[in-house]
Amino acid sequence: MTARNDTHRETVNPIGAHEDDVQQIVALLQQRSGSVTVDYLREITGYPEPQLRACVNKLCDAGRIEVRAGVSSLRIELRGQNSDYHIVTDGSGRIKDIELSIPSEVTFDLLSSDRRRELIKVLAEITPHHEVNETYHELRDLATVVAKREIGRRANELNHQQRNRVYISLCQVHAEALDNTGVVTYHDRVQKIGPTKDVFALAEIVEVIEEASSEDY
Repeated sequence: MTARNDTHRETVNPIGAHEDDVQQIVALLQQRSGSVTVDYLREITGYPEPQLRACVNKLCDAGRIEVRAGVSSLRIELRGQNSDYHIVTDGSGRIKDIELSIPSEVTFDLLSSDRRRELIKVLAEITPHHEVNETYHELRDLATVVAKREIGRRANELNHQQRNRVYISLCQVHAEALDNTGVVTYHDRVQKIGPTKDVFALAEIVEVIEEASSEDY
């Protein structure tokens, strides 16, 4: 008699809707502004028809999506696009239910810049959690720290040109980008930045990505 195997990593839904597959569909919907056709999902995921149907049914039953008839194809729309977005890992547990008030495509854009990622990390490190939305930092001080990390020298060894180049970049590009998405409040007249709780979530995502990318395989 064959022994029962209880070593599966994750329970699979009897109708074929594995949780990882369901989360991938949600991620694709978020990347496409919450609306795609069934044909698009079938092409991108490569799921067999029964598997795709099981995932869609599971999301429908949970009230996460709505399926509507389009002109030439069924269209799937993600509900609650104006609510907080959640980023979930593939099951490793490194990131779990991080709440962001910005959509995933905006998150990816914000984190696409090395200098902006460094600014986010610095803001998260120097801002007490209990004082978020109440603390403002001088942009020149932030530029000094970011420049120091980029160049790998002590702050007192940075020359004016190196510091000023980073400062201008933060003023003209990165501070405004974060302000436009609501991640920070940027007062350009006084050159001060006030972070929101999204800064901590973004910094945690950056840390996990950097640790994963530095691992030796």
